[in-house]
Amino acid sequence: TNPEHFESLVGMSRIYADRPPRRVALEYLDRALELDPEAGFVHAERGRVLSILRRVDEAVEAYRTALALEPDSPWHHYDLGRVLQQAGRHAEALDYLSEAIGLNDQVFLFFFYRANSLYALGLHADADADYAHVLSVEPGYRDAFAPYAATAFLTGDFARAARYFERTFDELHRVPSFAMLTGIALRQDGRRDASNRWFEQVRRLSGNVESLYARIAGEYLQPRNDDLTIRRIQSERDASVRARMSFYLGALYAMLGRDALSGALLESVREADIQGSIEYELAGWFLDSLGRGHAR
Repeated sequence: TNPEHFESLVGMSRIYADRPPRRVALEYLDRALELDPEAGFVHAERGRVLSILRRVDEAVEAYRTALALEPDSPWHHYDLGRVLQQAGRHAEALDYLSEAIGLNDQVFLFFFYRANSLYALGLHADADADYAHVLSVEPGYRDAFAPYAATAFLTGDFARAARYFERTFDELHRVPSFAMLTGIALRQDGRRDASNRWFEQVRRLSGNVESLYARIAGEYLQPRNDDLTIRRIQSERDASVRARMSFYLGALYAMLGRDALSGALLESVREADIQGSIEYELAGWFLDSLGRGHAR
């Protein structure tokens, strides 16, 4: 093996891995592996490129090969866990991410991505602990704010949920959804006046007083006795928007003790194609609080 030629092939692959056409990166990596088929890091580089190209099954196999050649590498375990997450195989991902942490517990990203799989599997208390660790090490890691708010809510810490939904709104996404979630967490925590300020914020952000966000925020401020808001939600053509709005109104009705209406709205959220969203998970929590349970 000519070391300089091998290194130049790997170097060229890295140039093309981050720009189209990325298949050229694979060609360089394949040539490098012809020179040294037992170079674990090259198999891992192939896995990364294949993952970017969304050739997930091939990426999994490339990372498995890297791991077989270098079993003590925490990064190979991490990379394999991440690509399994990409494939929605969270139970498998969890094993590899936990192994990565066992080999090196100083990398906060290992905990963050393990938390994501724990969350996806419904292990909310364990996910909450991992997100808490991430933010204790990296307090400004914004990607953790929203999921940490969600796990706080799901584990009954509504005050913390409100704080981190607010941080998500302030530092990441100044959109009505996070203002609404902040208000709901505060209302669930018994702080009505504070929650009302957020529902007023939702109405300001919505701009159009006829928007669904503005209408539902208005219901939190002054509940109506008619079913006009429900009819407006049901007429929404976008299924994702319809599901989220059903959650916001269903949560209000749960807090008002209107169990039948709340249950119907929340069950429609759980039947919608928004799995993994905060609204989907919190709908399950409210259904549990109504004693109706939910299927995962």
